[in-house]
Amino acid sequence: MNIKYYLKRPEAIIPTSLYALINYNSNTVKVYIGESLLPVYWNPETNKAELPRNEKGVLLKVDKKGNKIITDKAKKLELDTFNVRLEKISGTIKETFKDYQNKNDHASPSPAVLKPLIEKALKRGIENTTFLDYFQGFVDRTFAGERINPKSKKAVKKSVGKGYKTT
Repeated sequence: MNIKYYLKRPEAIIPTSLYALINYNSNTVKVYIGESLLPVYWNPETNKAELPRNEKGVLLKVDKKGNKIITDKAKKLELDTFNVRLEKISGTIKETFKDYQNKNDHASPSPAVLKPLIEKALKRGIENTTFLDYFQGFVDRTFAGERINPKSKKAVKKSVGKGYKTT
């Protein structure tokens, strides 16, 4: 399994999203990881966030477009922390892949199966809710008197829920 990270818009001057390109058993999966970075700090050869340097290894003070680049110790620490986060994401991806194999007699998942598993693992605590689940919660909040009217900013009366109850 090979995991590489790429910028969504490498020519941007504002922070841009990163995505992981995962190659395994002649399959490829593209997953957005929920992280963003200024492209000037991304080194595509090492696949890491770094302070930008020229060909001689000297730190750059301005980028190709003339924008000032922050190269202090705090920025270096921030980029190191970002790289640790990328390593943890890679570990989560590999762990998800191996968990699937362990549960399915060492069979490799298809890209259509692996992508949702990785997205779920990366977004811990976020569950997909169906419309019916959301609506049931809406009705329950109405009967409990927990709903707030967006215009008046006051609690909706419990009697409003009478129309939601079916016999």
